[in-house]
Amino acid sequence: MRIIGIGAAVLLSAVVAGCAGQEPPAEPPVSTERLARAVDVEASLQEFMNTWERGDVEPVVASFTPDAVIYDPTPPGEVRGADAIRSWVVDFLEANDQIAIGLSDVRVSTDGSVGWTTCRFRFTAHTDGEERVSEGNLTVIFVMQPDESYRVALFHASRLLESPEATDPR
Repeated sequence: MRIIGIGAAVLLSAVVAGCAGQEPPAEPPVSTERLARAVDVEASLQEFMNTWERGDVEPVVASFTPDAVIYDPTPPGEVRGADAIRSWVVDFLEANDQIAIGLSDVRVSTDGSVGWTTCRFRFTAHTDGEERVSEGNLTVIFVMQPDESYRVALFHASRLLESPEATDPR
């Protein structure tokens, strides 16, 4: 058994020594078209947030594809399709005013006609006169439309959980 262990260590040392002088493989270059699409997707994300802040139902609803899916930590939690999304948006905007959405750590990627973003969010609104603040993670998947605009196909928000220390009464 010991001979096998020593042999494996010698072999591993030889492999590591042989690789030590090699450069890691270069990342393939990102095409100008893909960079342009990423910029468009990020702009679409920001405009999507702006429509919520303005509180106008029609632009918010128009931001979604007809078969979009929403996963949100507020009830009902999962919303599917144009009619359900319209109802959810109307209820949400009626219940909240002075909406402000801040984004950070935004990451964008694209592949063909699909773009996706991940980021952290800070949502602030007034509900029944009380300020409400929620922070969490957000993923939005956009699909390019025939006019080359982007619409939301999937929206997934999740709140950050408080640390056990923050909720421990001791």
